[in-house]
Amino acid sequence: MRRPAPVSARTRGALLAGLALTAVLTGSALGAGLFQESNVERWGATYRTVALASADAGLCAQTCSADPACQAWTMVRPGIKAPQALCELKAAVPKAGSSPCCVSGVMTGSESTGAPRTRP
Repeated sequence: MRRPAPVSARTRGALLAGLALTAVLTGSALGAGLFQESNVERWGATYRTVALASADAGLCAQTCSADPACQAWTMVRPGIKAPQALCELKAAVPKAGSSPCCVSGVMTGSESTGAPRTRP
């Protein structure tokens, strides 16, 4: 039986980037340029945190969409960091991690997709 050829670090990185892109693009669509990732937290790159009137990830996505500096967002469910839901706006696209605390999203055209960022 032949062993498969080893995969270079560069190829492995490209494959992982492709998987990350697939995860973003297969999230729930909220509208043009907006995708939702359930049970995902994106750590770091927060430049602004906004208290939300309700735990609605769509509100957080819309807040990000309205801000040209926003590349990604994380909505933290109520009772985790504060009594109310919080929307963390991200200046970059941080690494995604599995967490029941949050719902996250990435703007289409941000670093992870490589396409020009779109506005809904």
